[in-house]
Amino acid sequence: PLMMYNAPSGLALYFLVNSTLGIIEAKYVRSHLDKYDLLNTEKMKARKAGRIISFSMANADQMEAQPDVTAHYIAKAGVLILTRTLAKLLAPYGITVNAISPGFIDSGSAPPQELAAMTKRIPAGYIGTVDDTVAAVRYLLSEEARYVNGANIQISGAWGI
Repeated sequence: PLMMYNAPSGLALYFLVNSTLGIIEAKYVRSHLDKYDLLNTEKMKARKAGRIISFSMANADQMEAQPDVTAHYIAKAGVLILTRTLAKLLAPYGITVNAISPGFIDSGSAPPQELAAMTKRIPAGYIGTVDDTVAAVRYLLSEEARYVNGANIQISGAWGI
């Protein structure tokens, strides 16, 4: 699904969550982006500015077998492909499209014992916080990130790389 957040700066922030659209051909994406304006980019195009941030997962760019989470992994790899495709298509309009790929983040969605067990596998030695992810979002929304386009920022304490 596509989620939108209107940032205080007036920019619309879009979240692509568990999207499998990344496996669709760029030609199809381009025609449907224009025809249906799926990302509501017309206003961003007119302003010659905009930010789109998608969410994947740490290690989705590794293209490794993930037997326990195959469908989720395929969707998150697709998000990265779609992010790069849209970055290329929308760059001429001053719109950046980037991905954030969290690893283990203490967001309240996983049992504490699962997070504690994973800590041993994270090179940084600790679980990330929601604030770590929010900091990356804020950076990508900032003027300092105006030339960052098509990137995938891993928020994982080096897990999954």
